[in-house]
This record gives sequence, structure tokens and C-alpha cells, in this order.
Amino acid sequence: MLLCAILIAVVSVSCGPTRPPEPSKGHITESQQKQIDIPDTIRQTTLLPPPVKRPQLETYTVVVSGVSAKDLLFSMARDAQINLDIHDDIEGTVTLNAIDQTLEQILQRISQQVSVRYSLDENTLRIRADKPYLRTYKVDYVNISRESKGIIRVATNIGSTGQGNIGNTQRGGGGGSSSSGGSGGSNNNENNSSLTEVTLKSDNKFWESLTHNIIEILSDSGITTEQSQSSSGVDNNSDVIVNREAGLIMIRATHKQHRELQIFIDMVLNNSKRQVMIEATIAEIKLSDRYQAGVDWSVISDDVTSGLNVLTDLRGANLGQPSFSSFSLTGTSGGNQVTATLRALEEFGDVQVLSSPKIMAINNQPAILKVVDNIVYFEMDVDTSISDRQTLTTFETQIKTVPVGFVMSVTPYINENEVVTLNIRPTISRVIDSVEDPNPAFKDAGVISAVPVIQVREIESILTINSGDTAVIGGLMQDTVNDKTRGIPILANLPFIGPLFRFEDDLREKSELIIFIRPMVIRHASLDGDLSDFEQFLPEPLISSEKSVHINDASTGSTTKHPE
Repeated sequence: MLLCAILIAVVSVSCGPTRPPEPSKGHITESQQKQIDIPDTIRQTTLLPPPVKRPQLETYTVVVSGVSAKDLLFSMARDAQINLDIHDDIEGTVTLNAIDQTLEQILQRISQQVSVRYSLDENTLRIRADKPYLRTYKVDYVNISRESKGIIRVATNIGSTGQGNIGNTQRGGGGGSSSSGGSGGSNNNENNSSLTEVTLKSDNKFWESLTHNIIEILSDSGITTEQSQSSSGVDNNSDVIVNREAGLIMIRATHKQHRELQIFIDMVLNNSKRQVMIEATIAEIKLSDRYQAGVDWSVISDDVTSGLNVLTDLRGANLGQPSFSSFSLTGTSGGNQVTATLRALEEFGDVQVLSSPKIMAINNQPAILKVVDNIVYFEMDVDTSISDRQTLTTFETQIKTVPVGFVMSVTPYINENEVVTLNIRPTISRVIDSVEDPNPAFKDAGVISAVPVIQVREIESILTINSGDTAVIGGLMQDTVNDKTRGIPILANLPFIGPLFRFEDDLREKSELIIFIRPMVIRHASLDGDLSDFEQFLPEPLISSEKSVHINDASTGSTTKHPE
């Protein structure tokens, strides 16, 4: 009996609800996630509404010959069941054969025969004579006029040691001069001189040119009658009102002329606002003994530019080459192409990159990049006067500067096919020596007047390059001779036996200057456009501000900036 009671108690306890063990006080309890109902199954996906078919415009057939324009317009308005407002000054006849054309097309053809202009507002057609009326055009261009002039002059004067005037001139105390010497014939210096000069002029007067062109377009139809010219050379006309500061032009012209003017102004702005980035790399190669004739470009074109197109046949271009040569490399490798070429040029000698400028220029506008040091020297004037048996010497100095470094001027023209025509003029100068003024007055007074000797290497050329291609200008050879005297101190300066203890060290080097030019047409001048490669060089705050979007509220005139 006792055993049965124990079994019954155990069974009853096991059938009761079980309690989970209570966690300890330091145990971290996790909150239960809220149960979310499973969404119903989507039986039909959201589709775009079907395209709405545009209502077909009603067409008309009009065949008339020598009909009054008023009668024709009344008849068309009646058939089209639209309202018509027509002015009394409508004149002329119409001859037309229009088959299945819309009302807009027929009105356009009528306006080409009769001097009328029309406007169709909802269900009302308004016709009036095409008389001149004012219309404002917005011209977004900077209010500036630029004039540039460049002169490249090479002059060689050869003095004659034969017959001629030989004399000596001394400045007196009174500021005058006296000349002494003999005359044995005419001076032949002018006959022995050689001069080569290239003058470049560029006048960029955008607003003057645009105003003059508009007046010429209006004068072709005889609309403008009163025209004069101001003292500044700007055409004055009462039908053309120009506000350069606001970038607005108000023109009084007929509707037909306004259409022509709009096309012309759009083309002018589109062409004038094209801009290009020009990347130039100027490298100097100290040629090794093996390549004293210059760089063998056929090796470069075979090794480096594989897969690229060399526009000039360069086989045998190293021997007998002229002092100036140019060719173009075309491809899609961009700046890596120049880097690879510079590495390949190390085969011909030591390569030193003198400058790698980048400059942006707008269409037909000259741009100048100048990185120079202004070397200072003094121009001295000596005035000697004698009074009361005393000699008085007066020195006057005037400061002079000469720029030494790198200067590049460029004027691009970009056509609609992104072919760039460049007028480029890179100039590299450096100081190689200094000479003293041999004036005896300086020597007597113990004054040294040193003038720097400047070496200038310059190219002026006009090139035509496709956007993204690289033009190479080379062949600028130069020989450098460094004469150094080395010897044993003291003994080398002894008379008679000094040459036995010294020797002359003549170091001769030949170098070649090479210029790489790569134009890239800029379509979108922003960090999100063609200038994205320069984003890595800008700080983060500037990048975020550049990428912000400016929204102009026309109703309030305020501007709000929103980040993208």
C-alpha cells in the first residue's frame, strides 16, 4: 500500500506544469522581440500606367491663289471653330497649297509670305502686322575687353671694322656731349644687320563685336535708319540697347528678325563659352654620347606608343633632323602616355622635367601662365665734370629687372567637333653668366656694374590637335661648354712654369628640349564632370561646398543651398 501511494504522488507531480528555472540576480535578461504579422501575399504588382496616346491634331487642306490674307484667315478660323482677333493693318495676298497640315504649320507658311505675326492662346487666334517691337535677350558673358600683343624679334648686327666713323664721346659737366674722331666713309652697319620679327595681335571685344553684328543684321532689312559711332568705336543705335553690366540686350525688330537674332546669339554664346584645359610638360634631356644627334623618336613610337597612333612617320628622324620638329600621339591613355614617354626617354640620357603647368582657357581668349624670378640689376650713368681744377664724378643708378623662369601664353580655338587649334608660345629662360660694364669711368672709380646674361629658349607655333591627344615638340638642341681650370695651388699661378701644374677641363654637354602639349575640351566644368580628377587634391569642406546645389527662387529672389 505504501509503495502504491508513493507511485501515485510521483505521477501526479510529473503531470503538473513545469516552471522554468529562475535566473540569478546578475543574469542579463533579453527583452522579447515584438511579434510582427506576416504581410499578405502580393497578388498584383504595381505597374506604370499605360502610355496615353496623344490626341491627333486636326489637319486642314488649303489651296488658294492670290487670296487676301484677311479673307483666308477668317475662313480658316471659321473652319477650325476658333476665335479670331485680327488687326486692321493686315495687308497682302497669299498663294498657298497646303495638304493635310496642322493649323500651326499653315500659319507659319502664311507668315513667310505676309508680314504678320500671330499668337494662339487656348481657343483664340490673334493676328497683327509684323511691326518692330522690343524684346530682351540675356547674354551671360563677362563685361571685359582684352587686347594682347606679342613680339618675337631676332636681330643680328655685324659691326664693320673697315671704313667708317671712329670717335670718342665724353659727357661734359654741362650735360652736353662732344665728339672727336675721323670720318673715312659711310657706316655699313645697317647693311650688315639681319632682323626677323613676328608680331602677334589679338583684340577680344566681345560686346562691341556682338553689338555691331546685331546692327548689321537689322540693317540688311532696312529697319534701322539712325546709326552713329561713338568716340570709343562702339556703334550707337536706338533699336539696340546694350547693358553690359547686367548682361542684357534689348532689340527692336520684327518677329522674323527676332527669330534670326535668337539663332545668332545662341550660336555666339555656344561657341564663345567653349573652354579647354591645356596640360604641358617641358622636359630637358642631357643626351648621352650614343645619341648626340638627338632623340630617336622611332624607338619611342615603337616601344611606348604601341596601340597608339603616331601622326608623323618618324623613321630616321634623328639624323639630319631640323632644329624644330613636331608630331602628335593619339590614344586614350591620357596623362599616363606622357609619363611612359618620359620613362622611355631616359634611354637617351638624363631626363629632367622643368615644368608641368596646367591652364584653362576659353575659346579665342589668350591665357598666360608665368612662374618667374625677377632678377635685379642696376643701370648706371656716370657724369664727370671739371670745375676749378677739380674733377667731380656723379653716379646715377636705375633699377632694372628681368624675369627668369617659365612663361607660357596660349590662345585656343575649339570647333564643334572638339578639334583644338592652339597658338602656343612657351618660353624658358635662365641666368648663365654675368658680364661687367666695360665703361672706363666705372673702372677708374672702382665700381663694378654687372649685367646678367640670360639664356632664352622659346617656341611660337600654331598646332591643330584633337581633344585628348598629345602633341610633342622637339628638336631644340643646345651645346653647353664648361671650361674649368684645375691645378696645384700656388704653383699653378707661377709665371712660365705655371702651365705645367694646371690643366684645362672642358666639359661639353648636349641637351634637347622637348615639350608635350595635351588639350582636353571641358564640357562640364565641375567636380562631378570633367574636373573629377582634381577632387582628390581638394579639402573635404571645399568638396562638400562645391557639390551643394543652389536653387534660385524666382518668386522671392532668394537663393537656397541644399546638399546633394
